[in-house]
Amino acid sequence: MEHVAISGALAVFGFLGLLITLMAALLRQLPELFSAWRAALGALRNIQRDGGTDDRQSS
Repeated sequence: MEHVAISGALAVFGFLGLLITLMAALLRQLPELFSAWRAALGALRNIQRDGGTDDRQSS
């Protein structure tokens, strides 16, 4: 019974460690995600303002 409790405690701590690691990685990437989101919204606004035209040259 003692081994089950120890295994369960290790599993819980491992899961919490994984969650903390994932949250830290997400928080580190938030500035890049926000700037990419703003760039995408700006591009969409420019397309709508220009009437749906694309500035890229077709080859």
